[in-house]
Amino acid sequence: MVVNSGLMATVLAMASFVLSAGTTAMGADPTKQSVLANLPPKLKRLVEDSSSSDPNERGKAVDAIGSLGESGAPAVPFLIPLLYDHASTDYDTRKGTPVSNRVRGALVRIGKPAVGPCIQSLKQATRIMRFVLINQLGAFNDPEALDALGTLLHDSDPEVGFSVVTEIAECTDSRATGYLLDGLKTGNDVVRTWCAWHLGSRRDSRVLEALIEARKDGSESVRESVARSLGEQRDRRALPALLERFEDSKENEGVRRHAAEALGKIGDTRGIDSLLRAISDQRFTEPLRCSMAEGLGFSRDQRVVERLLTIAEDEHDAIHVRAASLRAIGNLGAEATIPRLEGIALASNNDEQVRFWAAMSMVKIVDGAIDNAAVVEHLQNYYDAHDCREAVMDRAKLRLMELDKVAKNGKSEAARLAARKLLEKLSQ
Repeated sequence: MVVNSGLMATVLAMASFVLSAGTTAMGADPTKQSVLANLPPKLKRLVEDSSSSDPNERGKAVDAIGSLGESGAPAVPFLIPLLYDHASTDYDTRKGTPVSNRVRGALVRIGKPAVGPCIQSLKQATRIMRFVLINQLGAFNDPEALDALGTLLHDSDPEVGFSVVTEIAECTDSRATGYLLDGLKTGNDVVRTWCAWHLGSRRDSRVLEALIEARKDGSESVRESVARSLGEQRDRRALPALLERFEDSKENEGVRRHAAEALGKIGDTRGIDSLLRAISDQRFTEPLRCSMAEGLGFSRDQRVVERLLTIAEDEHDAIHVRAASLRAIGNLGAEATIPRLEGIALASNNDEQVRFWAAMSMVKIVDGAIDNAAVVEHLQNYYDAHDCREAVMDRAKLRLMELDKVAKNGKSEAARLAARKLLEKLSQ
């Protein structure tokens, strides 16, 4: 459908007015009334319903406008203020969905004609509405919207920059990588940090060079993201830069931790050897040694198994380092370690965290095919004061997945029964 150019010009002019008015009511503004008067009867009725005092009526009107596709374009300026309408709706299977979510979907269905008004509205929006509109521009996944987001990478508000980078990173347009690379050169630490973070997943010849160059950025958070993303690149050309960061005793610990894990992901012998030399040195902090263990687990290098097992079995070593070593062994998948892992899991003098990860690694290595029911008892979740809420929740999900494997694949009926009982207990 070709939208009338004169009407759309009025629509664009209205977009900023409607937003700055901060109301969903139709009002008596002559510009608004002019646009409303020129709408087709059906669309006019829907626009009027979108200002109803009943959130369900507003939601239904918004859904109907969105279903019109490009034909709903003249209603866009009336929809934009509703992006901040968080009233809940409950008239269909999407019960609890706020009006704002329905508006977001409607604007995406309208498509290209909705992009311009959102960009225009962004110029005069309040701070909170800027975040809402940035999110909407990202939802369009449109070249014009991407360009508008790109200009905001240099915004003086660091939180705006973070939101912009998040939306650009999710855009499928190949030019998004270019904008992330540009963001790596801004004066905003937050923007540079998150651009570096998201560049790790980008397969572009320019990315590796830019990340290596940024390894000495003045911001610690940027250097941490750079180290992580160099690992995600899985490119041996990053090895010298990562070794430089990991082996620099004056470097921030967070950077060294990311570099340690990245060295393992790249898997080059030189990086693995550096990790092996360092991991048993208890002069390093526990968190850094944990990252060394995690890195060795990413390496898939079977040479490291014995070193990790030795650490895991040492009851005098730090609990967190032993647990990290056990997780790494699970990632390496060496079946020959099963008897020693079982010994760790069943040793009553071991900390419950250590026993838990020994049992988890056993299950992971053999895909649940264990025969000792006593091991299953140690798959109960432990609480670690060092863990954030997300880590605890992730571990709880992982534990349920591993228990389900034992319930299905356990070698003995006793192991399968123990897993089913524990699953039942944990689901209550």
